[in-house]
Amino acid sequence: MMDAARWKAGVKRFLFWLFYYSGLELLVARCIKIDAAAVIMYHGVCNDSRLPPEVDFHLTADAFEEKAVRINQTLSQRLRIVRIFGNDIVLAGWSWIG
Repeated sequence: MMDAARWKAGVKRFLFWLFYYSGLELLVARCIKIDAAAVIMYHGVCNDSRLPPEVDFHLTADAFEEKAVRINQTLSQRLRIVRIFGNDIVLAGWSWIG
């Protein structure tokens, strides 16, 4: 019984891999109209962190800006980026290009 479950999981993983890397996933995503959005929220951006360096995972504003530019460039290749500004909080979200 365990061998059948493992075999099924392996086949499923392979099919998902094939679907993604063959480009079919992108084709289906562009053909199907999806009325949804996702929101990316960044945490840990701080210029004056008081944590010891060994456990400080905060990014400075400059380092975050560089990383955010690269992330947005990558996401914009497949998705439409929508920026929402409010007060001093910046959220970057996207919705599928339909």
